[in-house]
Amino acid sequence: MKTAELRKKFISFFEARSHQVVPSDSLIPRDDPTLLFTGAGMNQFKDYFLGIKKDMKRAVSVQKCLRTGDLDNVGKTPYHHSFFEMLGNFSFGDYFKDEAIRWAWEFLTKDLGIADQRLRVSVYRDDDEAFGIWEKKIGVRPDWIYQFDDEVNFWPAGVITKGPNGPCGPCSEIYFDQGEKVGCGRPACGVDCDCGRFAEIWNLVFTQFDRQSDGKLVPLKAKNIDTGMGLERLACVLQGKMFNYEIDLFEVLQKEIKNRMAAWDNRFRADVYAVCDHVRAAAFAIGDGAYPSNEGRGYVVRKLIRRALWRSKRTGLKLPVLYELVPSVISAMRDFYADLKENQEYITRVIKNEEERFLRTLERGLGFISAAKSFSSEDVFLLYDTYGFPVELTKLIADERGLPFETDRFEELMEKQRQAAKQTSKISSSIFVADEFKSDLLKRNIKPTMFHGYEKLECGPVNVLALVNENGKFCDQIAEGAEGLFVVPETVFYAEGGGQVGDRGEFILENGKGLGDIVDTFKKEDVFFHRTRIASDVLNVGSRIRLRVNEELRRRTMYNHTATHLLHAALRKILGEHVRQLGSVVEPGRLRFDFSHFQTLTPDEIKRVEDLVNQEIQKATPVSAAEKSIDQAKKEGAIAFFGDKYGSQVRVIAIGNFSKELCGGTHVSNTKEIGRMKIISESSIGSGTRRIEAVTSTAVDEYQQELKLREASDKRRDEKRRIEQAKQIQLESERLSAVDQDKLIASAFAVNGMQILVHHFDGLDTRGLGHLADSLKAKLDKGIVVVFSEERGKLAMAASLTDNLKESSVSANEIVRKIAPLIKGQGGGRKDFAQGGGMPPENRDQFIKTARKIVEAAAAG
Repeated sequence: MKTAELRKKFISFFEARSHQVVPSDSLIPRDDPTLLFTGAGMNQFKDYFLGIKKDMKRAVSVQKCLRTGDLDNVGKTPYHHSFFEMLGNFSFGDYFKDEAIRWAWEFLTKDLGIADQRLRVSVYRDDDEAFGIWEKKIGVRPDWIYQFDDEVNFWPAGVITKGPNGPCGPCSEIYFDQGEKVGCGRPACGVDCDCGRFAEIWNLVFTQFDRQSDGKLVPLKAKNIDTGMGLERLACVLQGKMFNYEIDLFEVLQKEIKNRMAAWDNRFRADVYAVCDHVRAAAFAIGDGAYPSNEGRGYVVRKLIRRALWRSKRTGLKLPVLYELVPSVISAMRDFYADLKENQEYITRVIKNEEERFLRTLERGLGFISAAKSFSSEDVFLLYDTYGFPVELTKLIADERGLPFETDRFEELMEKQRQAAKQTSKISSSIFVADEFKSDLLKRNIKPTMFHGYEKLECGPVNVLALVNENGKFCDQIAEGAEGLFVVPETVFYAEGGGQVGDRGEFILENGKGLGDIVDTFKKEDVFFHRTRIASDVLNVGSRIRLRVNEELRRRTMYNHTATHLLHAALRKILGEHVRQLGSVVEPGRLRFDFSHFQTLTPDEIKRVEDLVNQEIQKATPVSAAEKSIDQAKKEGAIAFFGDKYGSQVRVIAIGNFSKELCGGTHVSNTKEIGRMKIISESSIGSGTRRIEAVTSTAVDEYQQELKLREASDKRRDEKRRIEQAKQIQLESERLSAVDQDKLIASAFAVNGMQILVHHFDGLDTRGLGHLADSLKAKLDKGIVVVFSEERGKLAMAASLTDNLKESSVSANEIVRKIAPLIKGQGGGRKDFAQGGGMPPENRDQFIKTARKIVEAAAAG
């Protein structure tokens, strides 16, 4: 049986039993900020389970779901997916265990034709009611009914002691016996065996409780049914397959991947399955409005794409490739998910852009990985921050290579980055607190480091003068795989200062056998410290090494540093000479500039500043550097950077007659090299202090491309929201038929020649309530409509006046403002229409009476 037919059969079965067919909710939950993605069919029915909404008693759906808790198992096991479809039937205070069990059995055995002997069931150990139904009403042998604790047969698993909060209850699971030829082969094998013979296909959850934050199980207002059956797993069983990825849904996609491989190799089966899963998940998530990023659901999408790209690389596929697989994904799903086809071009562009973005840093990241002997939190952070490797991808690679992997400090490092409180490392922060550090340098006769990085990017061989180990102590040797610091008499590596980050690169032992990455450079007492990880061999005091700066990173940093000077000068010319630099960060990927100014820059000011910088770039102005006395530099009008200390001799960077600043950083020789600059944000970081962030060169194109895709994503999401809201309004209008509205209008009472209607409804949100108020108002000749609705534990209200009352003394705004204190809320709006909200009243009838009196008083004038 084809998967498409399974969907239809399931929906038809429950539709025939008075279930309302509800379309799949978006993967991005609309009304539940606690969820990144929709992970179960019941998510969109949460308010019904809690008794907040009551306009529907039975529902059936096929829900798009996305879960990433078991990504490492995707492709390896027969049934794991990140994206999958969940078949579900639901009851909200209507039928309960008897019907749920009986209909599940009927659908499987009658409609799908599964033999009774192939099915087993399990129940919660204390659920005698469910056990009795299975045994006495369905006729399942008692020894085929398994009883388990709350870790297995309570949903969510272990919720009684561990959470999460929300609807929960005991459950009963149905298993399919794949036969004695599958699994362990033991005669006593049962559903409690993990050999794989018994496949769980349907979970029937008897939702009875709402778990609170204090762990209490509060009975729901009504007993509910929540069932979930994975479509892919059911199809796998019915199509006689051993892996979900062998069903018809994946045929075209797998064929496309295999056709791109040089030759099929069964070793790559798990990789191919994972690619199928991840690209399908990414396509659906992007189609529903998610966008690859480093935060929240965007990070989930990013890691799915990058993991899939890595798995594709392992199979030998030519990269980028994932975007070319999107049509195959959509061809298998478009009949049921029409919007997927409509968004195909957009989805393809987003995935291609993300692939290309990652490929730009992939090889350099792999160079770091190939030399790694283990992965510490710092390693994982470096790969994430510098090379764009999601944490999960680094773990995947570490597992493949059998290397140690730990992330204990990863979140700490991320938080430090977010706060822009840059910490060089545990080494650099610990060795410089000791008072004896300077004397240690003197004892070793270590003099200030000579810097040659303005003229060249390579130097050596030079002798290693000193080493510092991971504990912050001077030592004689750093072993292979270890982290440490080294000092040499001269270097081409720029040490962090003046806002510019320290250079990165590598060193090679003179004998050519040993090497290591230099991941940062900083200085103390004019001595440059190179932070390194030894990739091979050992590094000794006295070793002779050659140093080489990463040319690409240095070049991009130079673009941004010179652009920072141009930006500073442009701000002073446009905003005034009160502008002074208060801080900066100059990195390969961006520049950040903090300055004194006392109000938000207008869009016109930002454009003028940006245009002025780009005009100077296009002029191809020479950039010069000269050593001068501090006094001479100041006489010539050179501006000093915030936070830097200057000696008697200073370095002056001049960009024609446009800019002149004291600066020890690295710069381009001509502004034309920068290409262009784009301001990407302007904000306040404190009283009288503004911050601008900008990108230059090719990063401008990358930013603009990403911005276009984000805008397209936002536009599509807004359109989806508009359509959903329109559907909701239509449904609410249909629910309150014209006849009902006419009855309400007939119940209105007259005051001072006006018709007054005050009424309370259930289950309408603020937007729906406002629409209803206007709809009712349109049926009045002259009057006032005030309506209320309780939803999600809040009370919303709306007041609307007919057009012929606009010139009267009656004000919807005043009515709402006077009612609001009764519900500990607030509200307001126009004279003819206003809305508000607050807490539901303890006594609804008394509240409505008081509200009527307020409206009557307003009408009476």
